Formats: sequence, structure tokens, C-alpha cells
Amino acid sequence: MSRAGWLTIKPDASGRPDDSDYPDDLQAATESHHAEAGSGTALALGLMGAVAMIGLFLSSLTTATQTRWQAQLAADLGAVAGATALRHGFDPCEIAREAVARNLAVYRTCELQPYGQVVVSVAVELNQFLGFRQISATARAGPRY
Repeated sequence: MSRAGWLTIKPDASGRPDDSDYPDDLQAATESHHAEAGSGTALALGLMGAVAMIGLFLSSLTTATQTRWQAQLAADLGAVAGATALRHGFDPCEIAREAVARNLAVYRTCELQPYGQVVVSVAVELNQFLGFRQISATARAGPRY
């Protein structure tokens, strides 16, 4: 026997079913369904907002990581260029400054250490939502004794 046969609703003169023919639990379920109308929209908007916030967080994290790598790369190349320049008799800090500038970083310091080692410090500006922040990096290059 099919489930459709358990309830027979007779339409009134307008062609719509008469509410008095509904069982009490079915009528209550129909009324609660109308009370929840539009709740799916609020849920969808909340989920879209959460996904947008996660995307914004991941984008910010990716930008910060990329800026950190850029700063470390500029420091490494500046230190290697400075150590190479020192070995060949040129001014290591001037060559390091040029290498850092070509890698879009801000030159901070250059130190000559014993045994021909060069230490270079740089900074790269990170544009965050609340303002600018500098990410710094330091690198050492030269012979190892």
C-alpha cells in the first residue's frame, strides 16, 4: 500500500485544501516551515562571509611569507656580492648596497668581519591592511675558517 493513500484532503470551494482536514502534527509542521522561511539565506551569507575571511587571512599570510623570502634573498645576494667584491679588492659594502637595491630591498647595514666575511642586513616593506611593516633579514657570506 502506498503512503499517499493514508491522508485524503478535500478542497474547499476555492480549490485549496481545507486546513481543518489536516491532522494536528501535519498542520504544526507546515506552520513551523513558514516560520523558518529565509533562514537558508542567512546561513548562506554567513558561510560566504566565513569563506571570505579565511581567504583574506590566507592571502595576508601568503604576502607576508613572500615578503620574508624576498628580504632573505636580497640579504643573501648582498652578502655574497660583498664577499666576492672584497676578495677581488673592491669596496664590499658598496657592491652589497647595489645588489640589495636591485632586489628591491632597503639596505640597512654592512659589516666586515674577520677572515673576509661580510654581514649584510636589509629590510623590505610589507603593505598590510592596517599599515606598513618592515620585514628584516640578515645574511653572512665569506670564507669559513
